[in-house]
Amino acid sequence: MIRKLLLILFLPFCSNAQEFIAYYNPNCRCCLSYFSKLEKDGIKVKRISVSINELNKIKNQFNIPSHLRSCHTIIYNGKFIEGHVPIDAIRKLMNEKDIIGIASPHSTKSGLGDYESNYFILRANGNKVKK
Repeated sequence: MIRKLLLILFLPFCSNAQEFIAYYNPNCRCCLSYFSKLEKDGIKVKRISVSINELNKIKNQFNIPSHLRSCHTIIYNGKFIEGHVPIDAIRKLMNEKDIIGIASPHSTKSGLGDYESNYFILRANGNKVKK
């Protein structure tokens, strides 16, 4: 149990920088649909099923604000993607060094595994911009 927890906590820092690692609760159905949609759009997603407690530890590790948390967290190159963020926002995160994370609140689209329209960009300087 401790070995698994250590692996989960340190894997984001030890993995290939170009890899998208998705931590999700297996009880959520929208996550798998969202991951499949990302893959159709060219983003390869490594999926890791974790408990809710393990998922919260990962969110805490990356300082994801509680009001922006969702049912899964994707880590890419030390940055986080929280919720059903649209592909254009993910590409923005990949290309802009000062972005530390992107989060999208859940709504009806998320429940269907689709991309959300609205999202927040969190920058290294502490600014949060709603799109």
